[in-house]
Amino acid sequence: MKKLQYQEIREGCKLIEYDLKLAGKGKLWVEVYRDSEYEYRALFPDVADWSQVPMTILTHPIHETQNDLS
Repeated sequence: MKKLQYQEIREGCKLIEYDLKLAGKGKLWVEVYRDSEYEYRALFPDVADWSQVPMTILTHPIHETQNDLS
């Protein structure tokens, strides 16, 4: 598995979900992207402190039943 940078994920994958979620005593902005093999979740700190660079990117293989990108 090749580790992609955030800009590569934004340019090469389909954005399928974005949301502001509560996490502990703060908030997380979450962007979910997919390509043909993986799902990527970019996690950002509270939008007020948003730096345009995720604090982490979680990468998960897509199972056969999750391949529909439509």
